[in-house]
Amino acid sequence: MRDMIRFNLVDNATDSFAQAVDLFVLDDSPFEPSQLKRSILAAAHCVELLLKERLRRVHPAFIWDNVDRYPNLDVRTITSSTAVDRLRTLAGIDLSDKDQRMLKNLRVTRNAIEHYEWASGSSDARHLVAYALSFSVDFAKAELELDLASPFQDDDSWQILLDELSEYIEHHENRAMQRLDGAGEPIAMCPECGGNAVSAFGGSCMICGGWYEPSLEDDS
Repeated sequence: MRDMIRFNLVDNATDSFAQAVDLFVLDDSPFEPSQLKRSILAAAHCVELLLKERLRRVHPAFIWDNVDRYPNLDVRTITSSTAVDRLRTLAGIDLSDKDQRMLKNLRVTRNAIEHYEWASGSSDARHLVAYALSFSVDFAKAELELDLASPFQDDDSWQILLDELSEYIEHHENRAMQRLDGAGEPIAMCPECGGNAVSAFGGSCMICGGWYEPSLEDDS
């Protein structure tokens, strides 16, 4: 049917990720609090769907709160908290304590925005969005072989995001360093964004996507 609209979990998560990013690259000035609020909602939605997609790849029924009711859409699917628990038990994916604290904070914040009232310092809210986006990019690549950032790196959207949301560099640099260190690769500074998030052997920066090619001077 030509008029059929369908978003699978990956499409849905990717679309919400794009919404969260777009809210930071709008031309509006000064930055509106409502944009930050909507960015939190979009980022939280993306995170939850990515967790569910990874669990779905174990078995689709596992994203239902009551697996016996799968695939009835009249009953609830799981929360992000339950998804984390099931991923640990069923897929051997054990998120760090820091990530689990972030996900809880994100879930509580999202619920406050959607169902009651919300108050937050601007800095705390920005850090929450940055952490959620960083988690999404890292989890999608590591667990789903999905590159969420690359579509934005074809133009200046990603650089604008990094300029507007510098907290992202801080959070993602830590993740990149852990990934590279865990792989036994020395770390170099990206000449594009200045983050310590690229292999000293050369390759693509895990923050901005810029290419790093070690020179002979680097070996001297």
